[in-house]
This record gives sequence, structure tokens and C-alpha cells, in this order.
Amino acid sequence: MAERIIGQNPRLFFSLFLQRHSHLTPEEHENFLEPFCRPGSVEAVLADYRHALEGDAVYWKDWFQSGNKITLPVCALWSERGPVVRQAVLEVWRTAALDARGAMIHDCAHYLQEEQPNAVVERILRFGEELGIP
Repeated sequence: MAERIIGQNPRLFFSLFLQRHSHLTPEEHENFLEPFCRPGSVEAVLADYRHALEGDAVYWKDWFQSGNKITLPVCALWSERGPVVRQAVLEVWRTAALDARGAMIHDCAHYLQEEQPNAVVERILRFGEELGIP
């Protein structure tokens, strides 16, 4: 059903989604939009979302319930106005990884790296320094 609805006018559908991000210039908006309008893109995007919600979730739940943890250091960054703002993001990552560090990036929503690029770079560089990476 979603393929039929979105596929009738993918430009309109994805434009409505992108309009929430006022930080995008018209050129950036078009750069994000154009790939979604290519043949097969709607199906690919929906398949990716479905798999993330269904297949990936089951895989990772089973993996973690088996006692596994991510062994590489994790740098978790999330936005002040994003969907996880009321969640204990770093605490959740610490249950999944042996070494999880990170921070909320202020004054942004979904596109952290575009809305607050300097803050994101600063946090990544700090993470590297903490790990002894020059």
C-alpha cells in the first residue's frame, strides 16, 4: 500500500518530509530529494525501513540477549530536538557496548552533522583524542 501511495508522487511525499528541515537551502533540499525520485527508490527506501524495524530488530535483540556486546568504542551523538530526546541514549548504548561515550548535540533536530557541523566535529575529535588517536 505504501509503495502505491508514495510512488504516485515521490517528489511531493519526500518534499513534505524535507520541509521540516528549514536549515536546508533550496539546492540542498533538491540534492536530498532527487535520489528519492529515481525509479526503484521508493521500493528501496521502504524495504530498508521495514527491514530495520523487523529483521534488524530481531537480529540485534537475539544477539544482545545472547550476552554479546559491541567491543569497539562507540561515539553516540544525538540531537536535542530529535525522537530520542527523552531517552537515556548514552545509558542504552552502555548496555550494548563495552565502551560507549557521547553527548547530546544542542540546537538541532534530525540532521546533526548539517545543523551543527562544528559541534559534531568537536565531539568526534574529542572521542578520537580520548582513544589516543592523533
